[in-house]
Amino acid sequence: MKELIGQDKVVHIYSLFENISQYSYMTADYIITQTENLNTEKAGQLLNSGFFFHDRKLRVEINIRDTEMFRKRLEGKTVYFDLRTSRDISEEMYVLACKAFNNDRRFHLEQNFDQNLANQIIKAYFDDFNQRDILIFKALQNKELLGFIIMEKHSDGKCENLLGVTRPDIKGKMIAYGLYANVLKMLAENEHGNFKNYYGDVSSTNLASLNLHIQLGAKIKKIYDEFIYRNVANLGG
Repeated sequence: MKELIGQDKVVHIYSLFENISQYSYMTADYIITQTENLNTEKAGQLLNSGFFFHDRKLRVEINIRDTEMFRKRLEGKTVYFDLRTSRDISEEMYVLACKAFNNDRRFHLEQNFDQNLANQIIKAYFDDFNQRDILIFKALQNKELLGFIIMEKHSDGKCENLLGVTRPDIKGKMIAYGLYANVLKMLAENEHGNFKNYYGDVSSTNLASLNLHIQLGAKIKKIYDEFIYRNVANLGG
């Protein structure tokens, strides 16, 4: 179980095969749990226990060594920017994420979108990322942040995309494609870990991200559903 602590909200997130503890019902404002896409029995149990369907996620994976031909298709089609690496999450990154995610169910936990709550959850995610072995790739143009990707390094030759963000006002200008293509190229270099595989979870509603990953050679390895429990006693509603 992963615990995210916001300014005045607590979120407990359980992975696919974890059982929810009674502790979460007493202390968490939101409980998120996962089930395999076709596990209708568990889905039914969750719905009968007061959970609501929240999101459908697709686990995408890329063999980094096989991406060269996909990257070449994008040459000359993306906006020029400098790509810098860092290990520190900046305030500028947080501000950009808050602007970019106005309907992303990772951060919008109420049925009606609430940006103030989402901003708090984004901050809690960033606090969690800071406790991990992360490498940040930033796209900069004239020192202005166009986007970034936060990767977590794993010892099995894999790296996980924890969060990818581009400026919402420049979507459609090939920033994301150029950012991801160049990050994949750098991840294969010894200097940045010599990784063999990249993976991440994409919402089924995020067609732009799904299309981006498929164009870079991604394969869908797993589909799972997320259900959410809103603790009315804690939330006061």
